[in-house]
Amino acid sequence: MEAEGGGKSVQELGKALETEDDAVMQGTILRLLAQRGEEAVPLLRELAFGEKNPPSLRERAFLALWNARQGNLGEEVLLESLESRDLLVRRLAVQALLAWDNPPEALRLAGERLLKTEPDAQIRELLVKATWPFHRNVTLLKNRPDWDHEVVVAADHPLPEEEWAFRTDPKGNLHSLEKPFLPGYDDSAWKKIPIGKTWEAGGVDYDGIAWYRKTFQAPGKPSLCHAAELRFDSVDESAWVWLNGQYVGEHDIGPVGWNVPFSLDVTDLIRWGEPNQITVRVQDVGGAGGIYKSVRLQVME
Repeated sequence: MEAEGGGKSVQELGKALETEDDAVMQGTILRLLAQRGEEAVPLLRELAFGEKNPPSLRERAFLALWNARQGNLGEEVLLESLESRDLLVRRLAVQALLAWDNPPEALRLAGERLLKTEPDAQIRELLVKATWPFHRNVTLLKNRPDWDHEVVVAADHPLPEEEWAFRTDPKGNLHSLEKPFLPGYDDSAWKKIPIGKTWEAGGVDYDGIAWYRKTFQAPGKPSLCHAAELRFDSVDESAWVWLNGQYVGEHDIGPVGWNVPFSLDVTDLIRWGEPNQITVRVQDVGGAGGIYKSVRLQVME
């Protein structure tokens, strides 16, 4: 069939597929269509998203479409793929979405819609990465190339450890559903647990993503302050941080980050002498988890 089908047109291959019941032969025809590249895309799209086609044919047609486009499905096809009822199609579509450095707004919104309803855990995990809307590029004072002075901690203010509002987020989509990082968010119904120990020690037996919220009083503005930083002595194992509703940054190096201290610059975000609201999203994939060591506001000179 390979040699025989090599000279057939896309239309002829499509006709042959309509009357072919053998799965092996169907696969051969789909491979030949994929080799036709862009010429075969309209037919492959029809096969991949046709509701009357068997699921197995839809999935294999989508793989052929993927190969015809060499993985670059384009915005229109991706939008259609994200709405597919076929698990494999959605999974491949999300992988393609991840390849976009800055996805178009329509794709990001489609991914967020799917995140609210997607039952597959693997797809949800990929969707969170693909649709993550928070970015901030701020360098710590000690790492700035234009700063050639010694940096020292002039003051160290521990944040309160008791009574942090806490909520689990098994689907990993609370940030898009409810925006719990906003200062005015109502967390009164959340469980209250301490930091400085794991969430298991606080009575929560859980692995996955969870959120912490706390309002703390910042000291008055120091007379000399080159930078202000939030210092986390350790979070098990990844963390994403907001201050007063603004994204601060993340510590996300995977499971190995469970005992790695980190600091995030908040020079332009801290409200000196006023209440400040901090939100921390934590991911733990196994074992103990949480903000299990202290968090401190540090004044850098």
